[in-house]
Amino acid sequence: IRKAPVNTAPKSVQPVRVSNRLRGLAVTPLEIGENDSLDRTAPQLEWGASDISQGDAKGNDDSDDESAANLMSGDLFFDQETREKAIRVDGHYKGWLNSTVMERYGFEKSAQEAWEANGGGAFSFKDPLGLNDETSSPRSKSSKRPKYDAKLVAKAMFKKNPNAFFYRHNEPGQEQWTGDWTEEEGELFLRVAREFGCGDKWGLFASHIPHRVGYQCSNYYRQVVLPQGLVFDANYEYTSRGKPIYCGKYNQRRN
Repeated sequence: IRKAPVNTAPKSVQPVRVSNRLRGLAVTPLEIGENDSLDRTAPQLEWGASDISQGDAKGNDDSDDESAANLMSGDLFFDQETREKAIRVDGHYKGWLNSTVMERYGFEKSAQEAWEANGGGAFSFKDPLGLNDETSSPRSKSSKRPKYDAKLVAKAMFKKNPNAFFYRHNEPGQEQWTGDWTEEEGELFLRVAREFGCGDKWGLFASHIPHRVGYQCSNYYRQVVLPQGLVFDANYEYTSRGKPIYCGKYNQRRN
């Protein structure tokens, strides 16, 4: 009969806990404090204004609550000076293309005219280029829609849907800038917002901002303009720490 191997590994020994008194160390004295509570004498933590702003005296974290009940409008969040200087918009861009760009490339005078003059028809995600070739188009794994390169589709829409084109492309031959915006670019952004509004149609908006495309304008809006209170958008509210949260037509927070 084959014997099972004997486990010869040493057993772990739990350390013996010894009190300060048995170890010959001085014991921290107890004192009776106010309200007969027992407190060991120890340095007390002092909370300053900066500490309270980051959490209460119990160390609780003041989380940035994004629930609808805890959001506030820009008028409630920002100070009076910011409120008076802010550009107020309803979340919609009401202009068209930059006039210089229109003349240079012969664009139509409105979105509807541009669409009709360059093929018209109804837009379809299944066939955004109007090729009438839905069955042979490659399809993505996660969707029944044909798989198209968004940037190539936008490029093909130059004259028919300039909003789609300028959302992903600069004016032909113009270099796209990346990185932080300059002060001059920021001032130009606000001038366009003041004249035409902002919040959607970022491709058309970007035609007024050289070297920037629509999605860059959208990101700059949400990451810089709104948090600084430079524009008050009726579709956005703020958390207790000033983070702008979209609460517009397509958001469910208000329901």
